[in-house]
Amino acid sequence: MWHTAYVFAPTICQDGRRCHVHVHYHGCVWGAEYLGSDAFMRLGFIEWAEGSGVVLVFPQASSTQDAAGCWDWTGKTGPLFDTKQGVQLATVAALVADLPNILLSQSDVLI
Repeated sequence: MWHTAYVFAPTICQDGRRCHVHVHYHGCVWGAEYLGSDAFMRLGFIEWAEGSGVVLVFPQASSTQDAAGCWDWTGKTGPLFDTKQGVQLATVAALVADLPNILLSQSDVLI
């Protein structure tokens, strides 16, 4: 996985209110490593999330495992790649579980 993931929290979700969460897995060659972090700002997700009160999580795969920066769908990261025990899904699950702490630290939130 890439060294950075991104989170967008709508205004109403930054004051401790419970909000739904959407994890957006980018496609191959669509991660921030290739297109920059502003690429997903232009997809319309931010406006949708702000209007809907949904926290967005943008985890990032990297070119270290796959030259095109794809998420593991073939088992390159191990036999449990498509389970919660797989390294990529476990990392994303830990990120989502830590969202309350991330949201308290405004410097980590993409706004």
